[in-house]
Formats: sequence, structure tokens, C-alpha cells
Amino acid sequence: MDIYLPRDTIMSWAGTRVTEHGRAALSISPEQIETKSRTVSGTLRKHTITTKNTYSVSWENVRSVEAVDGFMAGKAMLDFYLANQGAFALTLRFDGNDLSKTVMFSNFSYEISKRGINNIDLLNISADLEEV
Repeated sequence: MDIYLPRDTIMSWAGTRVTEHGRAALSISPEQIETKSRTVSGTLRKHTITTKNTYSVSWENVRSVEAVDGFMAGKAMLDFYLANQGAFALTLRFDGNDLSKTVMFSNFSYEISKRGINNIDLLNISADLEEV
């Protein structure tokens, strides 16, 4: 059964769409990779090599199995994390554009917030993805 929503998911992990249900804001934090040094006269010299981003996202009360919108639910996110300790493709969709980056998990946590009926629990999940 296909479910069509007005907008696509904001995020895909290795080509698999991650649920929008219960998702909080996606935070993008740039980090500059640079070298700094002072010359003999005390002048600061800075050489920026590149900028890498950390993507932080969390979900509250997401279903453990079968998300409301039909995309990757809580248990599937946990299974993906356990199976993908290396780099994988992250695709972000916003403002009509797709942005693809290679990332790795730098943090992943989950908690069972509520016990549901029919063996469907509600989970709180947070993930930090660091650009390679």
C-alpha cells in the first residue's frame, strides 16, 4: 500500500526514506577544518581547508514498526544504525533540491517512551550524522 503525502521526506539514509512522523527540527552545524598559527610578529594566520557539516535530528514518539507515513520506522532506524557503522549516503530534500552527502553516525540513541498495543512501542530517537 502506497501512501502519498503532500511533501516528500526530508531525509533518506542510503536511499531509504526516513519517517517524518514525530521528527523534530533538522539542525545543520558547519565545522571549519583549519589551521591557525601566529607569526613571530604576533599576527594570526588562518588557513581554512574545508567545511564539514554535522546533521542532528530527533524523533519523539515514533512507532517502533510501520511508521504512520509508511517510511523507515523506529526499529528500522535502530537496525540501520547497527548495520552501518561506516560511511553511507545521506540525501536531504528541501526547497525543491536534493543534497547528497557521505556521512557516518557520531551519535545514536533511543528510548522506549511508551508501550503500545499489538507489540508496537513508541520510541524517542536522536541521531548525529557527521560528514566524511
